[in-house]
Amino acid sequence: MARAHGAPTLFYPFRLYPLRIIKQIIAMSFSVNAPEFRLRVPYLEQFGLNKELRHLPPDLRVLTGYTINGHIRSTGASGILDGSGVAPQLYTVSEIAFPPFCFVLTLNCPCPDRRMIVISAFATCGYYEVQSLDLRMPVLPIHSAYPTDYRTPQEVAKAGAAAKTMPSGGAKP
Repeated sequence: MARAHGAPTLFYPFRLYPLRIIKQIIAMSFSVNAPEFRLRVPYLEQFGLNKELRHLPPDLRVLTGYTINGHIRSTGASGILDGSGVAPQLYTVSEIAFPPFCFVLTLNCPCPDRRMIVISAFATCGYYEVQSLDLRMPVLPIHSAYPTDYRTPQEVAKAGAAAKTMPSGGAKP
């Protein structure tokens, strides 16, 4: 745990076909999205259907991690509002979390959780290219229905308690 800075991670050597993995993740993303999703990202449809097609657009990223607590979550294209900057930003993500893996597809969006690893570069490999990769993947808990929410049960409870003590902002009687 000291080497992982207190955060659980799993470190496994993988021997895999990176491009095939990305194409499978893209196919799964289409399965959890509405049919109109392919109209928004037409390149992805072509990318998934043509085994020789490589490279993802720079505004599209694929991220991954492990989830081992048994909860499943799949979310079609969803908006995430980030109000932490000067101007609020709306980002689009699609998520598939089915143990042992969690995959997130982002469109023009920063990484929704810094613990996740970006595997978009898998799309630069050839279809028949095999890679031996050592991936240190974070273990991400799932305890809510919200996309890309990887808080522990304690963090969810603490946030819920804090929300109850916040003023509602409504009109005073």
